[in-house]
Amino acid sequence: MKRRRRIKKGIIILALLILFSVIGTNIILKSSYVSNLAKAYIAAWLEKNLGQPVAIEGLAFHIFPTYFEIKNFSISNKPQFKNKDVFHVERVRIYFRASALLYRTFFANRIQIKNPSIWLEEDAVSGDNYSALLQKTIELIRKPLIKKVIKRWTVENGAIDIDSKKRAITGRISGISIDDKIDIFLRSHKAVFSMDKIMLNMNSASYHSEGLEGNVNLLQMREAEISLRNLNLNDKMAGALSLKGLY
Repeated sequence: MKRRRRIKKGIIILALLILFSVIGTNIILKSSYVSNLAKAYIAAWLEKNLGQPVAIEGLAFHIFPTYFEIKNFSISNKPQFKNKDVFHVERVRIYFRASALLYRTFFANRIQIKNPSIWLEEDAVSGDNYSALLQKTIELIRKPLIKKVIKRWTVENGAIDIDSKKRAITGRISGISIDDKIDIFLRSHKAVFSMDKIMLNMNSASYHSEGLEGNVNLLQMREAEISLRNLNLNDKMAGALSLKGLY
């Protein structure tokens, strides 16, 4: 009888220790000191690898469910271009398996990207503000620092602003949503997307479209299938379109 009581008491004490440890760890991870330390390190590391200034307003960790969240992340534009930033996102929330880090694997169950904005600029003198940054971003993602698995990523309410003096194109694509449910490091992808509004000015002619939806399937053998629905141009419906080919 006494032994059972001791075992029961020991289990209760162990459970309380685990509970207090989890609560304590959560408090420490959410503290401003840890947040500021992590922000400074991540921003400096990204600036070094991307070659452009990076700003992070907020960074927080959460244990249950396990995720970390970045708020108001931005990459500054090159000084010769008009807009202040080339990229800004209001919030990124990354849900991941902490236990996978023990096996040198970053396993993200889902990445949620909310309200991202991209500004694409180019002219005949300065070139463009995106191709070099895109190349460095791809190289950074592919760096073999640790094995990476990202099972699903979503974009909510994205926007792309275009200002190309070289091609005489200006415009804006808004309300972009993307849902890719296959690991982005595989060659196969199955994503759905939608765009609320597309407005373009090309060589003094204006074009607009609303409510575009579609699917993209990228297969292992470099085969691609793209289907578009609700095709419309300047308030005239054009139906649907399906494309299939190699890439």
